Amino acid sequence: NFDLVKDRFGATVHVRELNLGDYPYAELMRLFVDMKYDGWILLEARTNPTDKVAALKEQRELFEAMTTA
Repeated sequence: NFDLVKDRFGATVHVRELNLGDYPYAELMRLFVDMKYDGWILLEARTNPTDKVAALKEQRELFEAMTTA
């Protein structure tokens, strides 16, 4: 399915938190890396963590782990 729509991505794509639910976010990030996507990946947080700075830091660490070879 990704290959069917990857040519339609604009300058920004939206994803939810990278550690919630059973969505294969690591695979999605790998697909973005493999296609050399050079746009923005915008995090759409749907939760309300008490420590927002810690939650943002955790998301960044997850993102970097998923996008760094």
